Amino acid sequence: RLSDVIDIAATNGAFDFAFELARASGETQKTLDVHEKVAMHHEDEGDFATAEVHFVKAKKHREAVLMYVHNKDWDSAERVANDSGDKNSLQDILIGQASQAFAKEDYQTAEAFLLRAEKQEIAVDLYRQSGNIRDAIRVATEYCANSQLLEELQQEYRDQGGRTLESLPPRVPSVATNAPSDLRSIVES
Repeated sequence: RLSDVIDIAATNGAFDFAFELARASGETQKTLDVHEKVAMHHEDEGDFATAEVHFVKAKKHREAVLMYVHNKDWDSAERVANDSGDKNSLQDILIGQASQAFAKEDYQTAEAFLLRAEKQEIAVDLYRQSGNIRDAIRVATEYCANSQLLEELQQEYRDQGGRTLESLPPRVPSVATNAPSDLRSIVES
């Protein structure tokens, strides 16, 4: 079948031949598939700009975003996500930047990214995992509607020797109004 020949040609790097066959077949999806294979080839080679062009032509914008996120190229990831109108990818980018900031112990910036991504529960979890229960409670109180989560955090605080929520001065000022104006998945490093 012609379809199989196109796949074999693209898989083996004979992209021009694969494109010719795809166009001759009249199957639009086959042309998109070849663009995707070309994009993956260029990504493997480290030619991200060319990979992006082919991911976009293959209508695989999210793959281009993920490629940039993986390489922590936040500006390019944001540009592709914005160009494609992909709000989920924008969230992933913000979460990735938050993860990176948290790993550097830049908690205020991490929190700002997570709040902008509307992922306040992740901010609470990150504070909790780092042993910063006071900021976990602050974020839960200010931004989470989950009363059970707040009760759990307050109990955890009491178990650690704290008294009441009122005895908790905030350690990190609220960043909702000071969030960075530029956009930056949790990045797995």
